[in-house]
Amino acid sequence: MRVLLMGVVGLVAGFLAGLVVDQIVGIISVLAFDQPVGIRGLPIILALVFCAGGLILGSRSRSG
Repeated sequence: MRVLLMGVVGLVAGFLAGLVVDQIVGIISVLAFDQPVGIRGLPIILALVFCAGGLILGSRSRSG
């Protein structure tokens, strides 16, 4: 149960972090280049990375 919870928390946190980072990149690119530049799919990618990290941390804390 703990591993599943860590995976869900990782998905949500990663998605939110991806949205924030994507917006920051967009703001900086508008200020620097006068046109918006973004990283397509960044929230989804970070959600998957954070989920994997949460699953690994959840399984380590359970067995240790």
